[in-house]
Amino acid sequence: MTDTFGGKPALDWLGSPCFAEIVILRQFLQGGWSARWVETYGAPSMRPRFLTDWSADGLKSSLTQAIVEPRMATLLDDIANANGRAYSGCWDVVAWNDDGVVFAEAKHKGKDRVRSTQLRWMAAALEQGLSEEAFLVVEWCLP
Repeated sequence: MTDTFGGKPALDWLGSPCFAEIVILRQFLQGGWSARWVETYGAPSMRPRFLTDWSADGLKSSLTQAIVEPRMATLLDDIANANGRAYSGCWDVVAWNDDGVVFAEAKHKGKDRVRSTQLRWMAAALEQGLSEEAFLVVEWCLP
C-alpha cells in the first residue's frame, strides 16, 4: 500500500493490505448489505466522501459512491443537521439493508477510543429515532 493515510496500519484482507474500515465495509457487503466508509477528513462539513474502496494512490484517488437511496440520504442529512450541520463524528462505516441501519466504528485495540464528536453523532442519530443497537464498535489488533 503506497499511501497509508497518515500512517494508518493496514490489515490483511484475503492476502491484500487494507484498512480496518474497508475490511468492515467488505464484511457488510458480503452479508448482502449496502455500505460506505464515511470519511470527513478535508471535506466540507455537509459533504463527506462516501468511499467504497481505498486506492494505493491515496484519498483523492479512492473510489467513492454517493448514497442515492432516499431513505439513507435523508437519514444521514437529518443526523448531520441535528449534529450542528456537520458530519463531524460520523462513525467510520454506515451500512443498511431493508431492515436496518448500522454505524460501525473501527478502533485499534489499546490505541484508540470513542471520541466526544462520535458520541455527539450517536446522540444526534438517537434523536432521529435510531436505537443504540444501530451502533457497533469493532475493536481490532495486529497479530
